[in-house]
Amino acid sequence: MRTRRNLQVSAVAVAVAVALGSAPADGIAAEDELQELQEVTVTGSRIRRNGFDAPNPIPVVDAAQMERLAQVNVAEVLVTLPMNIARQSETNAGVFPTADVGSNFANLRGMNPVAGTRTLTLVDGRRFVPTSDGGAVDLNVIPSALIGRIETVTGGASAAYGSDAVGGVVNVILDRNFTGVKAQYDVSRTFRGDGNEKHLSFGAGSSFGGGRGHALIGAEYQDNDGIGDCAEVRTWCAQGYDIYTNNGLVDEDATPQRTSPDGAPNPRNRRYLGQPNYIIGPGSRQAYNVSSGAIRNLPPTAPVTAVPELYDKRFNDDGTGILDMDPGKYVSNLGIFPRMGGDGDSTYADSALRVPLKRYSLYTRGSWQFTDALEGVAELTYAGRKVAVSQQIAGPRSSMWILHDNAFLPQEVRDLMPPGSGFSLGKDVDETYSGINRSKADTVRALVGLNGRLPGSWSWDAYYQYGRNKRDQTYSHTRVNHFFQWAVDAVDEGEFNGGAPNGNIQCRAVLQGIVEAAGCVPLNLFGLHNITPEAMDYAYDSAPEFFRYSQHVVAATVSGNLSQGFGAGPISAAVGVEYRGEDGDVSHGDIPYYNQLAFTFGQDYGGKIDVIEGFAEVNVPLLAGQAWAKRL
Repeated sequence: MRTRRNLQVSAVAVAVAVALGSAPADGIAAEDELQELQEVTVTGSRIRRNGFDAPNPIPVVDAAQMERLAQVNVAEVLVTLPMNIARQSETNAGVFPTADVGSNFANLRGMNPVAGTRTLTLVDGRRFVPTSDGGAVDLNVIPSALIGRIETVTGGASAAYGSDAVGGVVNVILDRNFTGVKAQYDVSRTFRGDGNEKHLSFGAGSSFGGGRGHALIGAEYQDNDGIGDCAEVRTWCAQGYDIYTNNGLVDEDATPQRTSPDGAPNPRNRRYLGQPNYIIGPGSRQAYNVSSGAIRNLPPTAPVTAVPELYDKRFNDDGTGILDMDPGKYVSNLGIFPRMGGDGDSTYADSALRVPLKRYSLYTRGSWQFTDALEGVAELTYAGRKVAVSQQIAGPRSSMWILHDNAFLPQEVRDLMPPGSGFSLGKDVDETYSGINRSKADTVRALVGLNGRLPGSWSWDAYYQYGRNKRDQTYSHTRVNHFFQWAVDAVDEGEFNGGAPNGNIQCRAVLQGIVEAAGCVPLNLFGLHNITPEAMDYAYDSAPEFFRYSQHVVAATVSGNLSQGFGAGPISAAVGVEYRGEDGDVSHGDIPYYNQLAFTFGQDYGGKIDVIEGFAEVNVPLLAGQAWAKRL
């Protein structure tokens, strides 16, 4: 556990605008009627301005535009913006389990690292509690029933908001003055008849106390059925395009290469001459990943000896014999990684095209005008999401050897295996069992604040905000390495004891008296549907993750005009200070053999961040209405 205290003061920003004093915001959504310009704070700046004048272009999508495009949440809006790269969303679940499955992260300019974020997500110009251990905010938990507009900034945002905004800022601005009642219910599906989705939202707002107070409430629910495994539901995905490395382990057309300048060509290190190192093509399969089981072209390590006669064979569906296997092209000498064509299921057979997702949110806000110059505000947000998606189960590792006396081996295989020999088995376990990645996240955010007017053009704003995020996640049927290896190494008890086979199949480790192997259930990987539920329960377990994150923010800002300037507009300024304390913890339960799990969400860790930031910004318009300056 580490604590870091950091005093950070941002540089003073001087905006020099040519033409009308500053560049107009790039509004994607056009207003149907001309409205009176009001003083607002534009994303990317702390200075309040008369209208939508900003030092940087600001793409804006308003509620009317969202309604016309049938967009029901913030993530759907960002997908339409070219500056956002949706690397983490509900439409890229992937093959292997991840902690953020089903989340939608903003990723302006594509700068987010694998386990973090460089895009700052705000609600009404204020931070939102992170929902991932990398600091990103899941857009699913931001209330969208009362959205007024969404602003994005990609240029110079870090000068105003710090290093969190290197990629840019997404600012979700709610319609805090909404009056009336609105409700919406919509359903949708793809033109292929899948991806059914239901969405319900409600919003209401009213003034009270003779107009001195205003109350808002918004609620939303969305249920997305998801779309199944990519290779099974889309013909374009069934083609299985992938990137292959120029290897030719099992192809005589590939030329053996030297592994050292003075060495002889190595028949296990082959390349296709005249082809590049990386090849794009269809028919992606994982090397030797076959549902009935396949014998890899991979020599075992000593003291286990190889049986070359079994290379590139696969078991029949009953597991009672072997057949020739088409290993495909571009097979790695490690017997793993993608290869083109051959026997086996598509690489994308266990990758959902869209994750089933349920999300819900409730937002309330109240304000009270104590005097003409003082207003109090309170907000409360609760939101959550639920995800459950099927992802790949780990089969045997390439370094787990099937030995010659395995009791489940067909007789024709045992006849080819001398004592002490073994082979590496490739096996797709998903034909019978599913690995389900389940995630449930809940977010609470509360805010109280005061704002008011000072003499002249000056105003101030101060608030305290608390946020908490809780995520519980489990991935079922992840391989427990030592249990799995003990279960696979099954032998006949009578044969093991030096006598005739008696048909009593036991784990070798149990017969050897290994205490930790007590309760081992033999596991038959040969053929289809030969893995018993008891063996599956022994050799596989669930991998959990428990994520907790809390955030405290105290901030105050003062802004106004310093002087009337040089004829191009007033010189304005903003100064302020912000304290942010964050506390995160990631744990994975009390599993004594956690490090033996094949697929996990990582190790336990946690920490604290305490940040104090001071900022100052000055806007100095130099020219306005000068025709010659527009040509610069």
